[in-house]
Amino acid sequence: AAVDQYLAVKLPGHRLPKWLTRLIHRRTEGNPLFMVNLLEYLLAERIIVERGDEWLLEGTFADIESGIPENVRQLIERQIDRLSPDERRVLEGASVVGMECSSLAIGAGLEEPTQWVEEHCEALVRRHQFLSPARLVQLPDGTITPRYKFSHVLYLEVPYRLLPAMRRAQIHLRIGHVGEAIYGTHVGEIAAELAMHFEQGADP
Repeated sequence: AAVDQYLAVKLPGHRLPKWLTRLIHRRTEGNPLFMVNLLEYLLAERIIVERGDEWLLEGTFADIESGIPENVRQLIERQIDRLSPDERRVLEGASVVGMECSSLAIGAGLEEPTQWVEEHCEALVRRHQFLSPARLVQLPDGTITPRYKFSHVLYLEVPYRLLPAMRRAQIHLRIGHVGEAIYGTHVGEIAAELAMHFEQGADP
């Protein structure tokens, strides 16, 4: 409803389909900064155009769905550039693990101790950068580990795309092997997740 209201103010007299409002909300998760930047992108790319006193949609669903607007990506990349090298490594590892990422999985992917991972994750959480506060989870082998969550899906996508392909594949593969070992006879619970890691790690 808030996205719809914003479009009505920003584009008075618009004749945009209702699915566009839902798509903008889904793509930005309602984050005001990303919503504004996404709309500016749609206007700059002439996916939304002004005709007389009306605003019309000229692009297709695929035009809007594909890619992150350059200005948003660059904004996030600048935030990543300001991180320490260790914080950036942890963020890269977390982006390979997924939207929810345990310090154990991040450490496995980076071949670093979990305590080292947690220190840098907590530093990001304290500064309200990229990650939300952790919750403790117990794994099937009895291990207790903090599990963090990315504050926004774009905070995961951008560092993931910045990773060189070979390094990304190696991290995926390490995470897959550790996941297999930890879950043991309960491995079926994370079968789809493991399949993704091994596929991205080039180990069919």
